[in-house]
Amino acid sequence: MTAVTRTRPAPENPYARIYAEFLEQTKDHVLTVTVDDGLNRQMHVGAPGTNIWSFGVVTWPNYLVTVGDIADGFVFSRINDMLDFFDCRGSEGYYSDGASCIDAAYWAQKLVGSRDVRHYSEAAFLASVKDHLRDHEDIGDDAQAEYEKIVAIARTVCARNGVDFEEYLTELRSSGAAPNLELAADAEELEYFGLPIPEQTPASRAASILADAAFHRDTEQEARDWLSDSEGVELFGPDTWEWDLRELDVHFLYTCFALELTVRLWREYETTPAAVERRDPSRAYVLVEGGVVQNAPLLPVYDMDLLKEQDSVEAAHEALELYERIIKHSEAKQSLPRELKDLAAMVRAGGCAEDVQALNKYESTKTKGRAA
Repeated sequence: MTAVTRTRPAPENPYARIYAEFLEQTKDHVLTVTVDDGLNRQMHVGAPGTNIWSFGVVTWPNYLVTVGDIADGFVFSRINDMLDFFDCRGSEGYYSDGASCIDAAYWAQKLVGSRDVRHYSEAAFLASVKDHLRDHEDIGDDAQAEYEKIVAIARTVCARNGVDFEEYLTELRSSGAAPNLELAADAEELEYFGLPIPEQTPASRAASILADAAFHRDTEQEARDWLSDSEGVELFGPDTWEWDLRELDVHFLYTCFALELTVRLWREYETTPAAVERRDPSRAYVLVEGGVVQNAPLLPVYDMDLLKEQDSVEAAHEALELYERIIKHSEAKQSLPRELKDLAAMVRAGGCAEDVQALNKYESTKTKGRAA
């Protein structure tokens, strides 16, 4: 017989409502990268044609900043590459609604500055009270289960002995002792019959206390005063000041989901030809001619005007270096044909034999490529 493997059901997302709203509002979002220079990055995530629900992410070593319509003004710092810090790969679909496992509370600890992303929550206060009542020795779930067992056994014994249960309760509560009735040779009857049955059940007592807590839930100060009064200390102990009655701000939670989305889109971008070309070392130069920058401003600088004025082997060698950079970059090669021609002429006119040979090799390869 084949064994059936049972998997644990996925847990509920504690931020399911916020996540659902985020998914709906960002379903058409795309990533636009404006800077991709090592750990220095700038990117925008949003739907085409609108800035509503859009956001930007900027990183540099050890820092990440979010800006935009949502996720505005948060600064994080933890590790050298902060995109790695927010990478949730491997936890996709962790929650039942498909959300990744995001430790938003931990991420909040990595915020820089004094911005508070937590606020008092009535729901958190009442949930804490309910949790502690549930575990309370006298009025918790176990106490209620035991109460119900005592009542059930008393009813069974009374019925077997022909005794009215209500009369039994009256005598038990007035005298504090159960009448002498015949018991079965049953361990539970022997253990539970005759134990006190208070008029108010543990569950109803807990419900009454929870209702009183709800009456004092309006502010954190009022809630903590209620917890620390004499009845509160008796119920919950003296350490309720340690209870966390706050929850994360909705705007910060949107930011967490935005960062998870950003990293996913960034990982997809890293595999694209655009990313590979952006990171091509051949892009790392500035071409200036007639005082005008011809390409993206990255070092080193090649000034065509100065190169043309110089008549030396060194200038010809620089011309060859620039020639090599241009032909290795698809966009530059297509947009700077005249510059390539001028550079080749400079190498032939003043370059050493080795540089001229290298130029001939490049031009031969280019000619073969066109022929193919």
